Amino acid sequence: MTYKVMIVEVNNTVFSYTLKNSFYKIKNNKNIGFIKLQTHYDDFLFAFKSFIMRYLDRLIEHCIQAKKLVPDRTFEFTTLEQLPSHGRFIYVIQQIEGDINTTFQQFQNFRLLKTHACAKLNRPSQFLYVGSSRHSIRNRLAQHLGFGHKSTYALHLNQWFQGQYEITIHQYADTLPAEVLQLIEDDLADQLQPAFGKSGANNK
Repeated sequence: MTYKVMIVEVNNTVFSYTLKNSFYKIKNNKNIGFIKLQTHYDDFLFAFKSFIMRYLDRLIEHCIQAKKLVPDRTFEFTTLEQLPSHGRFIYVIQQIEGDINTTFQQFQNFRLLKTHACAKLNRPSQFLYVGSSRHSIRNRLAQHLGFGHKSTYALHLNQWFQGQYEITIHQYADTLPAEVLQLIEDDLADQLQPAFGKSGANNK
């Protein structure tokens, strides 16, 4: 039998541990660790704190790396065919003319139709979206432009947006860890405060 003992959230990451067969299993979305059950609960608590500290140490290391990095290149989107098929990218979709409040309302109205999975509403801004891609920047931008599946969370611009926009793409080394790319994206989103999209990682 397995008993859920505790759930702890650290820096938006949920750690849970369970007791099973004389072992505590500690896990989050990236790491799983096992600690043998000792005589006293205090022994486990010490081990649990050590596990979290290892996570925090990695997070600090990734933050330091993210602060030092600059893109290998930055370019403006022109066509989907022009984009590389794979790599590490951060992109910014920006409205370059028109009223940002009208745009925000138009997207809100489109979301109410419930025909497509839509990005989260934030607040009016000339920056529509900040995102990243580790798999296919071509596919991800196609989704935002409105050429993807209806069930994929994106902007689906050709379904509602009539204005002008530009997309700036920052390319990083293929070897860049996903956690570092996510930190760079989160920092840029914090600076630009885009109108749409949630913060944090997803499968993209």
